[in-house]
Amino acid sequence: MRSPMNKPYRVTSPYGNRTLGGNPDFHNGIDLVPFDGKHPVDILAVSDGTVVDVRSNVPDSHTGLGVTTMVTGNFVNIRTKEGFTIICRHLKANSVPASIKVNQQIKAGEKIGVMGTTGQSTGVHLHYEIRNPNNQSVNPNTYLDNAVPLPGTPASTPSPVNYDVRVNAGTTLNIRGGAGTNFPVITSLNNSPTLTIIEESNGTGANKWGKLQDGRGWIALDFATKVSPPSTATQIKVGSRGRVNRGAKTYTGGGVASFVYDRTYTVDFLAGNRAVLDSKGLCTPFSVSDLTLV
Repeated sequence: MRSPMNKPYRVTSPYGNRTLGGNPDFHNGIDLVPFDGKHPVDILAVSDGTVVDVRSNVPDSHTGLGVTTMVTGNFVNIRTKEGFTIICRHLKANSVPASIKVNQQIKAGEKIGVMGTTGQSTGVHLHYEIRNPNNQSVNPNTYLDNAVPLPGTPASTPSPVNYDVRVNAGTTLNIRGGAGTNFPVITSLNNSPTLTIIEESNGTGANKWGKLQDGRGWIALDFATKVSPPSTATQIKVGSRGRVNRGAKTYTGGGVASFVYDRTYTVDFLAGNRAVLDSKGLCTPFSVSDLTLV
């Protein structure tokens, strides 16, 4: 099932037993905040369904652990045709669209409000909860990780692709065992050489995940940049003339002098995805996907 927001997020309070205000508490959902900490954040319906309850008039000033009335703040509850109820709480005051009313049909991806901190809350976040047809809470991560789709909601199917990316400058990016932050970290990357992506998939913690061709695992594509269409790379041959894409690094991840991006070079040698440019001058290997033909 889809994410309740169109940006990467992190879980600040997981499902299950916890301590709240110094007292034992059972958390029926999970608390989410944007990974980058930037607001406002639109909250989206994660599944088609029917609005069964809604409140939007709790003021933003009505907040804090000491709140004893309207503790859930503003919220939208949506029931799927299979009887599951999706609950989104603590929405910003008056952020629920006027069209969101009880018995209103709603589609996955439709905006239902803005992340807020109304009710019994200590900061801006989304309380995200799922209840089964018996009104029992279930761990939302079970469904957000795409491993077990909400009944009636098809699981995300990886799509085959073929393109290269680099990790964004200044970013340390985890390689995980699957498409989502719920999968274990295998290793980490920063200022990486070119990485080839062969599959895309949805998953928790990012808008899109990519599977690495080298078999090491999956990365969050929100933190990587596509460097060149594969069609350009496949046209490059020994003797081709081209430029190095601005911002590219050498094949091994080394830095490049700024003047290199302004000149045209001849490809003297090719070995797989590696091209050696101007063996009598520059003599530097680059990924073919970091070159543009001229």
